[in-house]
Amino acid sequence: MNNNDRSQIRTWEGFTFICDTPTTALNENFDDSDAVFPLSQARQGDVVYIVSFPRLSNINYLSSIGLIPGREIQVKSRMKSGSVIIAWQDKCLGLGANIAACVMVKKDGADLPPC
Repeated sequence: MNNNDRSQIRTWEGFTFICDTPTTALNENFDDSDAVFPLSQARQGDVVYIVSFPRLSNINYLSSIGLIPGREIQVKSRMKSGSVIIAWQDKCLGLGANIAACVMVKKDGADLPPC
């Protein structure tokens, strides 16, 4: 990440949380049957596939830990703010609402490249 990036990465034993200054609001009436939607709108327990990272400056870090298009992830927890805790393989990661809003996902990964 560069020095201009407002994002912060915090690591606790076995858990990483990436946050940003929150400016997004969660849409409680969101219809997740749409083909592609922000990760911040996924519900707890959802299994989704990463599609893209538009407007996200720390994509290199996410890619380096295995979060790439086509990756299946599970939403372990979601706060009303849109912050999420996700899991894939043997990893767990917390994303602040603004970062989660920039991770585009969908429920069906059939047309995405395999990881």
